[in-house]
Amino acid sequence: MIALIASLLTGCYTDYTIAQGDEIIVSGSPTPSAPPVFPYSSADVPQEAPDSLDTGEYTDSDSSGASESVSTDTDPPPPLEDTDPPADTDLPPPEDTDVVTLPVDTGVVIDTSPPPPDPPPVVDTDVPVDTGEPPPPPPPEPDPGPTWRTVYFEDFEDGVASVSPFNGGCGGQRIEGGSWLQYSDWNGVRIPVPPNDGPGLRLTTTTTLGSSTWHAVIRWRSKEADWNYNDNSGFSFHLVTIDLNGLWVGGSLDTYYSVTRGVPVELTVEEYGGAYLVSVDGVVVADGYSSEAPTAGHGLEFHSNGSCGDTLLSIQEVRIEVAD
Repeated sequence: MIALIASLLTGCYTDYTIAQGDEIIVSGSPTPSAPPVFPYSSADVPQEAPDSLDTGEYTDSDSSGASESVSTDTDPPPPLEDTDPPADTDLPPPEDTDVVTLPVDTGVVIDTSPPPPDPPPVVDTDVPVDTGEPPPPPPPEPDPGPTWRTVYFEDFEDGVASVSPFNGGCGGQRIEGGSWLQYSDWNGVRIPVPPNDGPGLRLTTTTTLGSSTWHAVIRWRSKEADWNYNDNSGFSFHLVTIDLNGLWVGGSLDTYYSVTRGVPVELTVEEYGGAYLVSVDGVVVADGYSSEAPTAGHGLEFHSNGSCGDTLLSIQEVRIEVAD
């Protein structure tokens, strides 16, 4: 049996006998068939030559010696596809079919700003840092200014006053209700100023201007010009005048200012080393420097003119201070 199978595979046999013991089962001669016909040339497709060609047919013989040819494959093989590369055409190159994933709008706003920087480290400022350098000196204390000392004060509350009045052709002056009243057509009262050799002098006074007064002035650091008035060589504050109201320094208008009639007004004139500062009701209205006005004189006069019998000017308080 093994010899028969080998002979069938190799095709190198002429006849055969199949026996089992002394009994012959099959015997015969194979009939080789023609080689298959292919629809293409073997030169087009290279292939290796087989050791034996399987034709797909074999012959079977029965016990009478007749033979039958059997074909296992009668259909020709399909033609092979053309493996040559495609010819060059003008067709556009194939599109990129890679899948692109688009973002999906979820409706949630995403903060893409960079995170805030880290806060600086907390430094305990109560703990001194030793830098090896000596500590800086403390800042200088602010200059508190001069120290003022009162050398004259009068509020007329006791009904008497150390003053020197002079009047015009009618009317006069008197103390009434804690005030010094001027109701002559020409009024003047001089206040004695104590001698002072210090660097500064300050006057603070409260007065009220009458309704019919056409001229009223406070002359500070002045000199006597005549028996019934002083000059304007120092600091003169004209409450009302036919010329110009306000502060006069050295005989000239320095700052225009007008006061309200019938209302008490506090006036302060301070000079220190030639620098002067003038305020009304605590509000500075003028400041500057004068080397002549502070030394022009040592007098203080309150002067008013108007209708005889009317209260032209009332004085509630006078304070004079020197700088130590």
